[in-house]
Amino acid sequence: MFDFISQFAGNIYEVVTTLPLHMLIILSFLMISVELPKYTLGFIVVMLTRPWRDYEHGRDVHELGKFSVIIAGHNEEDAIEKCVRSLDNQTVSGFEIICVDDGSSDRTFEIMTRLEREGLIHRAVRLELRGGKASALNMATRLATGDVFIILDADSNLEVDAVETVLMPLFDPTIHAVSGTVLCGNPEAGWVAKCQAIEYAVGIPLGRTLLNLFDQLVMVSGAFGAFKREAWEAVGGMDVGPGEDFDLCMRMRRMGYGIGFYHKSICYTDVPDQSWNLVRQRMRWERDAVWVRFRKLKAGLNPLSPVYRTKELWHNIEFMMLTVIPTFAMYIYLMYLMGTMQWIMIFTILGFLAIYYMINDVLCLCMSAIMLKRTDILKLIPWIPVMSSYNAFIMRGVRAYTFIDEWIFSRSMQDDFAPFKVQNWRVDSTPGEFKQR
Repeated sequence: MFDFISQFAGNIYEVVTTLPLHMLIILSFLMISVELPKYTLGFIVVMLTRPWRDYEHGRDVHELGKFSVIIAGHNEEDAIEKCVRSLDNQTVSGFEIICVDDGSSDRTFEIMTRLEREGLIHRAVRLELRGGKASALNMATRLATGDVFIILDADSNLEVDAVETVLMPLFDPTIHAVSGTVLCGNPEAGWVAKCQAIEYAVGIPLGRTLLNLFDQLVMVSGAFGAFKREAWEAVGGMDVGPGEDFDLCMRMRRMGYGIGFYHKSICYTDVPDQSWNLVRQRMRWERDAVWVRFRKLKAGLNPLSPVYRTKELWHNIEFMMLTVIPTFAMYIYLMYLMGTMQWIMIFTILGFLAIYYMINDVLCLCMSAIMLKRTDILKLIPWIPVMSSYNAFIMRGVRAYTFIDEWIFSRSMQDDFAPFKVQNWRVDSTPGEFKQR
């Protein structure tokens, strides 16, 4: 293996040293114009400005009022008890826990009721017919008595101080929702899970810290986040539709509610351990991003619309410039190379990009380890070549296909995020108003 890598690197070096300067500029155009801003500049900004900080821990989070932990799940008999027990040893206490079984066909509700009898949760509720995550959470928030909602997926597990730390940013009166750091909870499940473990460890702490620095954070993960009740109710709760958590945050921002991030509040969630399941998950996420941004909430992009806010334009530009354009730029660029250069040149540029991704991912993983004060994630470094290549050359193609498919056919409307009988009643972009599809 080492001999192969050495020979490959030698071939790249030989080709590069024989090329004139203008050809090197052409070969590295994609990296300089698109990939460099997306990957390296964000890393440099975070490293130099060090925008992460520890919130003051001397304050009692109960000053924020009462808070409720809400867990909704469908067929989660293998995960729900572990999730609930991770709440039993938190550094703060006195919060209520409400669990909703969304029409499960397994033992999920049986386990919930046992945990209720044991005093580990305050209320277990069952929906006889599955209604989807949005309807389950909306019902739970109506039953909750807290001034702050902490939303958890049933397969999430928390660090012992996660509840306390995720609430700290809410002392800022401009912040109404907070996202914590979500890390992979099952990295031992195989190479697919390990790739996502690196992706989560880099993308969430670094990426969201950077977006938070410029007040462009638009996402509180459905796996773990906190919301002030007043903001949740003002936007009408979750809508029944694609990308419920992303959609909720976008509507909050549109109404002027701030979204924050605290890297020290850590949650673990199980990720897909099979490649096809990962592809399906990412296709759904990408479809949802397009549908919410450019269809459901498209009025926010129109300067003549009463809901238009200039500040909200920038994260849409960032999405286009650093996600959509890079996705298609590589394939356009490769087609150009195939029409003008020899195959060795094509492999050279791919080798350039692969090596660049790997070096940058190593640096970013180290930076994340410093931010989170967790050296254990550095054990994932040997898997970076696999992750970098897989994301750069496989998942990029999945993303490109999904963007095109969603823009032409609106496939997001065919996802089973909720039963179709529920999907037949759509929440309009105006909070609290419903319309039939």
